[in-house]
Amino acid sequence: MCKHALFASVLSLAFISEVSYAAPAKITILLPFTSVYKHLGESAKKGFLLGIKKEGHDIKADLDNWVTFDFVDSKADPASAEGELKKVVAQGSKAIMGIVSSDVAEKIRDQVINEHKIPFIVFGAAGTPKIRTKNPLYLRMSFSNYLAPYGLALWELKNPVSGKPTRKWSCIYADYAAGKDVCEGFALAYKNSQNELKRIPVPFKTLEKTKQIEELVSLKPDFAVAFFAGAEASFFVRDYYKLKAQKQVRLLAPGFLTAGQLLKDYEKTQREFDTAVGLVTASHWDVDLKNDENVEFVKNFRSEYTSDPDIYSMHGYDTGRLLVKALKEMKGQWNGTELVNKMRTVPLMSPRHGTQLKFDSHGDPLNAAYIYQVKKVGNQLVQERIAEFPAINLDTQLP
Repeated sequence: MCKHALFASVLSLAFISEVSYAAPAKITILLPFTSVYKHLGESAKKGFLLGIKKEGHDIKADLDNWVTFDFVDSKADPASAEGELKKVVAQGSKAIMGIVSSDVAEKIRDQVINEHKIPFIVFGAAGTPKIRTKNPLYLRMSFSNYLAPYGLALWELKNPVSGKPTRKWSCIYADYAAGKDVCEGFALAYKNSQNELKRIPVPFKTLEKTKQIEELVSLKPDFAVAFFAGAEASFFVRDYYKLKAQKQVRLLAPGFLTAGQLLKDYEKTQREFDTAVGLVTASHWDVDLKNDENVEFVKNFRSEYTSDPDIYSMHGYDTGRLLVKALKEMKGQWNGTELVNKMRTVPLMSPRHGTQLKFDSHGDPLNAAYIYQVKKVGNQLVQERIAEFPAINLDTQLP
């Protein structure tokens, strides 16, 4: 457990409060720092600290008197996270924030908000719709796994990739919560369920996917929805194009197939296999979005960390900023329910769309879905934005 206090000297804070404070509230940031998802945890942490620094400086709030943060390793493991939860609550933690793994979120959500009755604020990812709740102690600052595939379905329904009036489709995915959610999210919008042929799971952390790709092609769908991330995404796309499967089945996928350095990886085999060309993806944020908020965020992140932010950094950044804004509204007086309410309602201009971040009735953000297509420009692969679905609200589609 590593404790990080927010020192006024670091944040250049000059605000002197006349309020008499109780001891600062302890907030636990539960993220993976040693597991397969450790880079996601580090990215979310960097964005969170940058958001705290920016907003703390801008409003000159006396944060040291209000809150302290403990960054705790969840290991992306439900049992480990549950054990850490018991420890930090016993030590007086007033809120649980962070979370990357959906399995972890499902394991501890009810314990946090129903048993311990403290805020549960998700910003790592933990995108499964199963954690949605109208409990006033819940807030998600990241996204629902349904969002990107839902946007892809809206786009495909208007832009048939095969040109046929009736299309058959399949879903191929890494066999864990997020992969299953992606298939469900697409089907939610693509209401003609009889058009779905089959879902093809691939065992999680399996890099060899030839068997499943060949099965997909044998089904002869007009297109396929895919979900893989990280190294799995890289191997899947490389093998898909190496097998020339894209010539028979077009791919639609959440942006994890092209995130970070993956396009650069695909360029290595692009000349031989045409790797990734034509791939259609959807995401609610990209480093190249030109709105003022995103330009400032990317600039500040590069200055602070000498690297580009990713989507997890952006979630952390929005969360840190919104937390400080909410505490300022509350004059540093801790109340968990009021904190979440303030975070849902205090104005925040987000890099994800350059406008005020808003939430649905379940405390999920109304993210846009940006649709991209991978194209070859010279010797490089680029993503061209071809459509946008702003502020998708799934309240009417989900319980």
